[in-house]
Amino acid sequence: PYPSYEEHTAAGRWERSSSALNHIFWSLDGPLETAISVLSIQDDVVLKEPIYDQESGEWHPIAQLPISEPRLSSIAVQVFELDDWEEQWLGYHAEHEDLRLPVAHGDDNDDDNARADSTELLECCGTEIPRDKSVTVQVAALNDGPDGGFATIRDYVTVVHPWLMGLRGELLE
Repeated sequence: PYPSYEEHTAAGRWERSSSALNHIFWSLDGPLETAISVLSIQDDVVLKEPIYDQESGEWHPIAQLPISEPRLSSIAVQVFELDDWEEQWLGYHAEHEDLRLPVAHGDDNDDDNARADSTELLECCGTEIPRDKSVTVQVAALNDGPDGGFATIRDYVTVVHPWLMGLRGELLE
């Protein structure tokens, strides 16, 4: 069995995306069948083929290749832009001093006296501060056969594309 990404990196080993993954053209617009293509060059012409052919029900051969080298059984996927969204939002709106609102203090264990006079930017330019936007999805190998047990490009796109489409509105903000 192949290790997970977490097991692999905890052991101090490195991984990288497979070279096959570099051939994927991914548009965050529409269903997987039309949004994800495989790019290739033939006679100095770039060709774009669907990763999944709806008519035949066939996946492009690249879909069976591993997403990483070395092969991994699973990997947690996150969008770093969402992880940093709150910080980026604060940086963008930091100059809008007139729109600072008092911090709402709840029944938490923080030192209320130290924060009593502080203010925090909660809303600006018609938008609220984006809180807790860090999200992760797990991609795991779906095939345990003799050649399976590792996460493939197909595993990756069938999990990550619908997940990203669900986050599309937030990603475009």
